Amino acid sequence: MKLETIQNENLVTHASPSFGAPSHAVHAGPGQWQRLVARPRLDLSNFEEIQAWVASHIERREHWLVLDLKGTRFMSLAVIRYLENLSVELRRQGGALALLAMPDKTRRIFEIYGSLKNIYLADKVENLKRLQDSILSPFFREF
Repeated sequence: MKLETIQNENLVTHASPSFGAPSHAVHAGPGQWQRLVARPRLDLSNFEEIQAWVASHIERREHWLVLDLKGTRFMSLAVIRYLENLSVELRRQGGALALLAMPDKTRRIFEIYGSLKNIYLADKVENLKRLQDSILSPFFREF
């Protein structure tokens, strides 16, 4: 699997042609987004890959995770529930879960079977920095 690491202000990107845990550790300081490009289908066939990727970042105390859903057309109920629970846990640890470039069809599936209450949405990578700044602002944290 080929991984590309891009640093842009507070963003570290792991872009890969397939969905899975990075094959090598890439250090990212506190508060940097860790991005993973998802497969077209997120279901039980690749659920363990999602969990492994998340676990690898949690172990390194990297709690700002973004799942790039640009090419994702289907998401199973198990994955939706996992992402909901993950978002709550990351917020508890001072981080966040963002879903990037979520297609309308995938968003409708997510909204039918789950809740986006604790999950942040961004339409493009450039907006992640602004999103993070708003999450970390004192005004935003009061509510």
